[in-house]
Amino acid sequence: MFKSFGDLVSTVLADSSLATAALFSMVAWSIWIRRNKIREKQQVWGVGDTVQRARELLQEFWDVQGCPSRPLARRTQQKWSRLGARVYKINFNDAIFESSARVGSGVIVRDAEGMVIAALSQNMKLPSSVDLVEALAAQRAILFTQEISVAHVVVKGDSMKVIAAINNPKQNRT
Repeated sequence: MFKSFGDLVSTVLADSSLATAALFSMVAWSIWIRRNKIREKQQVWGVGDTVQRARELLQEFWDVQGCPSRPLARRTQQKWSRLGARVYKINFNDAIFESSARVGSGVIVRDAEGMVIAALSQNMKLPSSVDLVEALAAQRAILFTQEISVAHVVVKGDSMKVIAAINNPKQNRT
């Protein structure tokens, strides 16, 4: 029925409820993380516990999420720039919610073909500056790539100051 995992994901996301699509995504992510932990000879949960673990993580995610105060805006399609084989593109972004003194950060990891292989979102307290928000988002993006065992990356973000600091071979404490 499905020619690839991408076909399965597309069908689940298009034809399922939000709850089913979210659970499917969390189970797939849990399987991927378990596989990487085994590869790295780290402690893992039992294979039979994967779905229950995914349910618990998903519930934790829903517990900390607030309802958006406005409808989500449609994003314009961006042109994909091709990467070399085994190189991954990591995009990070954040949104500041001043009314609740919170920041939402997101990370997306794409392979050389532009296919999404992993994504992450997190919510944290609002730091003292916009530059710090961007720097923390970049740090989380890089840590996320380590967690999913991705080594060769191109990092993209909105803050030229943060990207310049990442690319600077000298230690930067600003």
